[in-house]
Amino acid sequence: MRSPSSFLRHATWLAVAAALVAACVDSAEPSDDDLVDPGNDATGTDASALFDPALDKDPCAKLAKPPAGAVVASRPLVAFPTPIRLMDGYGDFRTKPGWRYPGEHWPTGADAATSMEGVLDTMNVIGGDTADAAFVKRLRAEGKVFAFHCTDYFPHRKLASGLEDPILAEPYDGVNPSPTHLDYINAKSDYLAEKWARPFLEELGGALPGGFDAIMIDEVNGEDRDGTVSSRLFVQSLRKLRARIGNRRVIVYSTAAAAASGTTIGPFNPSGYTFRSALAAIDTWADLYVVEVYVRALTNVTGATFDALARNVGVRRPTLAPKTIFGLGIGWNYLRYPCGYRVGDFVEHGTPLCAAGRTLLRDQLAGIRAGLHSKKMPGVGFYIFYQADAGTIPVVRAAARDYFP
Repeated sequence: MRSPSSFLRHATWLAVAAALVAACVDSAEPSDDDLVDPGNDATGTDASALFDPALDKDPCAKLAKPPAGAVVASRPLVAFPTPIRLMDGYGDFRTKPGWRYPGEHWPTGADAATSMEGVLDTMNVIGGDTADAAFVKRLRAEGKVFAFHCTDYFPHRKLASGLEDPILAEPYDGVNPSPTHLDYINAKSDYLAEKWARPFLEELGGALPGGFDAIMIDEVNGEDRDGTVSSRLFVQSLRKLRARIGNRRVIVYSTAAAAASGTTIGPFNPSGYTFRSALAAIDTWADLYVVEVYVRALTNVTGATFDALARNVGVRRPTLAPKTIFGLGIGWNYLRYPCGYRVGDFVEHGTPLCAAGRTLLRDQLAGIRAGLHSKKMPGVGFYIFYQADAGTIPVVRAAARDYFP
């Protein structure tokens, strides 16, 4: 029988262990109350003075702006397939007179459409933009989901110089916010929430009653670290979106830095920034979280890196982990890279992906499936179809089936 002092030491160690775990888990609501609706305390600055929506090239922004007071129709919750096999980058390729993406490897839009037909026998969540209601209905009938692809902070995510808009990285004072920050965040979050809701109100001339089933938002990145204007903008935009759309599906991308919140994992998040607010918002108001891990080699990003990222998401936000997947890069700048391909090189249509490229893809998937935490993920995603080619897509399809059957 243990002595009283032995029990005391055991209890003390348990208490210490519990405290260490608690210290790692982010609170249900960030300390700056980002998830609480603060109301719009703007000083009255016209939104057009802060940014010009006419410059927004996002496909969501090109959809017709609905009339004031338009309400997203209620409908039964759309379930994601199991497992999720997501392919982003769909477009109405057959309707395009020529291939619009320079440097990529389908000679025509019709060739791209042929490859996409092959994708559809394996992938079950398709991201992109379309005006083809029959295509969306076809996916629904097959138990698949089409997610309309939206971008995040445009217009003026970047300035004409190509640099980030400086205001996004400025520190945000949650106690005494500056009027400039309030104006910017309130006006732009209203704009983004309205824009992101448009696919749910877009009925394609009556051919798609009730609009689309899902959107994907691309992306949370390093500027959305805690304590910045950018973080506050993302949180409030997503909150306002959810208030508009009821139970419609929302998918959110982030760079791997956000998934590495509070630490450094492999090459990701070297400064150890925290992304508590962004992760909390995704957990609270989104339905699927896609962590971007786009690599050209597994030198710095190993199978253990994937598992460490998955573990960290689960530690930071335990309820977010079950709806988190990795998005793997399949474009010419990733899977063709170990084959000797560089930007600007030409790949003959249909050229098979080299052995090194096939190994790079399959090793990533094998690493995900082998990890203690990553193997629990509900699926996998691939980014992005239109930067791949006819020789790469069959390899991706086969690998997706093998590792996520």
